[in-house]
Amino acid sequence: MKISRLWLPALAVVVVGAALLQAFKPRATPVETAEVLRGRFEATIEEDGKTRVRNRFTLTAPIAGHLDRIELRSGDVVAAGQVVATIRPLPPALRDARTLAELRERLGAAEAAAARASANVGRARAAVAQAEADLSRSRELAERGFTSKSAVDNARFLVTQQSEALKAARFEEDAARHELALARASVDYVAGSQERVPADRAATGPSQTIAIPSPVAGRILETLRISEGAVNPGAALLEIGDLAAMEAVIDVRSEEATRIREGNPVRLLAAADARPVAGRVTRVEPVARTRVSTLGVEEQRVAVIADFERTDGDPRIGDGYRVRATIVTDQQEGALLVPIGAIFRSRSGAAGSPSGGTDQTGWQVFIVDGDRARLKNVTVTGRNVRWASVSGGPVADGVQAGVRVIVYPSELVVDGGRVARLDAAS
Repeated sequence: MKISRLWLPALAVVVVGAALLQAFKPRATPVETAEVLRGRFEATIEEDGKTRVRNRFTLTAPIAGHLDRIELRSGDVVAAGQVVATIRPLPPALRDARTLAELRERLGAAEAAAARASANVGRARAAVAQAEADLSRSRELAERGFTSKSAVDNARFLVTQQSEALKAARFEEDAARHELALARASVDYVAGSQERVPADRAATGPSQTIAIPSPVAGRILETLRISEGAVNPGAALLEIGDLAAMEAVIDVRSEEATRIREGNPVRLLAAADARPVAGRVTRVEPVARTRVSTLGVEEQRVAVIADFERTDGDPRIGDGYRVRATIVTDQQEGALLVPIGAIFRSRSGAAGSPSGGTDQTGWQVFIVDGDRARLKNVTVTGRNVRWASVSGGPVADGVQAGVRVIVYPSELVVDGGRVARLDAAS
């Protein structure tokens, strides 16, 4: 009986002590976690842009006259040399030597422009031949292991670029020839020569018409003048272009444009229900322009030009369409990927740099070790909107694929503190 009376107070002390220990025991902080992965990493820049036809031609009235009604409309297909507009010339107000001399000088300028266009075609043809020779040499060196695959890809891209430049030079040559023909027709008309001339330089009388042909095969982008009526020399009539040769103009912030190089891959999304179209950066313009963002903040923006590698003849992609562009500035294979919300600056680190920047040190993460949070130092080698590519710091043992990290840790999460995963059930 005495023994039982002695155990009762001791038992009461133990129960009260356990209750106090449980009451004052630190509670686990609820956290959300994500898994560290290993895979391909891309540092990207995402911005809006718009499409435009690479080679656009504006047809103008060569002389003053009466324009016949233009029946072509935007989107109509035209062939090279097809007559797209006709003008009935008015009797010249002056048929003196001065007017004829001016027209002959314009004819000389047109002949010089045609010669220059022909020379540009020859130069572009030589550039294509040089690019093809460089590609052949790069392939031979790659087969022997003396150069990288990327060098072969760059040489192949240069062949494509120079081939497109040759096409553009030929288009310019065709346009120059048509301008030359129009200048000759004007001289013959004013001179009123009675001698026999070739058919393509036949004098045009007041009752005849001057036909304006399309310099290239393509589509009517815009009909600038529809109704018939008097027109002055140089009046814009039609815009023609080839929708199969498209490029995108992307507005990029100047601090991000410094990371973009010619040849960088680009993914262009022009339609909401379509797959992205591949492209390449062909030019980063050297001049920045001030733009006001939707939030009213002034920004310095740089135009980045990217060529569509192919559009698959998608009729939904037209001139001036809005596109969402993703420019790839860096690629890493087998990178250690941590969700972007899991990394943060250490208290002793510097201020963060823009997404994808090169400010690498001073970053930390919390990993989950059982029911404890462990603080680890990491080096960030690249970032995009979803992932950060990291490597371990001096005390970063344990940051590896398969480990779970705390996403958006609060101030309650400390090194060695107890945590409870909210996503443990999933």
